[in-house]
Amino acid sequence: MQLAKSSTFEPLPMPWIERLFSRLHGFYAAKFAEQWKGADIGTVKALWAEELGGYSAAEIAAGLDGCRKRDWPPTLPEFLKLCRPPVNHTMLWYEAQSAARERDQGKVGTWSAPWVFAAFREMAFEVRTGEFGKYGERWRFELERAKAAFDRGEIAAEIPVPAKALPE
Repeated sequence: MQLAKSSTFEPLPMPWIERLFSRLHGFYAAKFAEQWKGADIGTVKALWAEELGGYSAAEIAAGLDGCRKRDWPPTLPEFLKLCRPPVNHTMLWYEAQSAARERDQGKVGTWSAPWVFAAFREMAFEVRTGEFGKYGERWRFELERAKAAFDRGEIAAEIPVPAKALPE
């Protein structure tokens, strides 16, 4: 899945970048300072602000959380990937199968994101009855389409409660 082009968004406010760099410096100390040795730190921060434009606070928090598992500070491209990790289409297929079983019991189901549910709605029969090997390409397409729609605000963040079955 492609990362959103940050040039279409306003840069992050510089106080956010200052806080982010402060946290990263706290995580990595001298390693972080050494990474920027010889660079104009103002230019570096401006680039980070530009490239992180359009990223949510939750995504940036996910990036910081990913840093907790790393011994070395990330480059900007590495940090962007920590904020928005690549989609594992296969795992989301199995997530959807499991959540579909929960929905069949009248529960909302456990979904990692509303756009995964939206992709499931497009392929509910196939997910419930099929195999990833057979439907994987279409599943990837539906996930990417649903994610893009979610990013544009076209998909609600709340997953609807399943309708109750009619009595026999």
